[in-house]
Amino acid sequence: MSVALNEVGRMGELNLVFSEKRGKTILEDAYCEIPFKITSLAYTPASHLAQLILMTPTAGLFGGDRLNLNLHVKSGAAVRIVPQGATKVHPSLGRAAIQHVTIEVEPEGELHLWNDPLIPFKDAILEQYWTIELHTGSRFYFWDALSSGRIHHGEQWEFDTLFNETTLYLDKTLVYVDRYQIQPKQQPVAHLLGMSHYHYLATLLLFDDKLEASHTDQFQQVLSSITAHGTVGVDLPHPSLLTGRILTDNGVCLKRLQEHCAELLFELLLPTPCPAFRK
Repeated sequence: MSVALNEVGRMGELNLVFSEKRGKTILEDAYCEIPFKITSLAYTPASHLAQLILMTPTAGLFGGDRLNLNLHVKSGAAVRIVPQGATKVHPSLGRAAIQHVTIEVEPEGELHLWNDPLIPFKDAILEQYWTIELHTGSRFYFWDALSSGRIHHGEQWEFDTLFNETTLYLDKTLVYVDRYQIQPKQQPVAHLLGMSHYHYLATLLLFDDKLEASHTDQFQQVLSSITAHGTVGVDLPHPSLLTGRILTDNGVCLKRLQEHCAELLFELLLPTPCPAFRK
């Protein structure tokens, strides 16, 4: 894609294709434009997963940015993607930053996507779209989170607008939609999404044919036991899809919840121990 010089770092694309070769997950194809950068795949002997860190050399998202991320996991590949750090959304000067993430996981493919919190600064505007295409026999494990802002700078719910849409398709059929818009200057945030006095909102999506109704109780019990500073709700809206919403006012608690989610996931559904998060 041809990009004007003054748009370098503002219009970018990342395309990654993972496949299996001789029993090992490889990065079959990779295309990166600024502001995207990736590490090489890392392997841990005790884990069946390859791990990749998604990095950015820029300061975050700015008004007018247009970014596209495309992730494709082919049959037999198993990979976990973690970010370099939290995504910061800077003051937008009236223009939205727009990010589209498209994910496809083929049958017998496996993707773990564990994000750090999104941090919208004062007057930031962001539109974010997740399109997830799964197939019978694929496995997908996803964690995403939002903070109220730069909390330690006294910026809570001072961003302009945040719109998020997540759509999940199974064999081309829509099975899950999560769509919300937060405009703190126009709406009392305490009455939105049950936020009350909380400063962090996390979403958990687990798609696996091994999921059972009993797993919702196990995730609910384990996570609720950790959230002295929050609340948790877990459901099974589809036989193979577990969803969770986590609210907390404590960033340390949020990180513990994320790590315990991963550990419980491996304990209940996956054949190898949970590898440590590498940052």
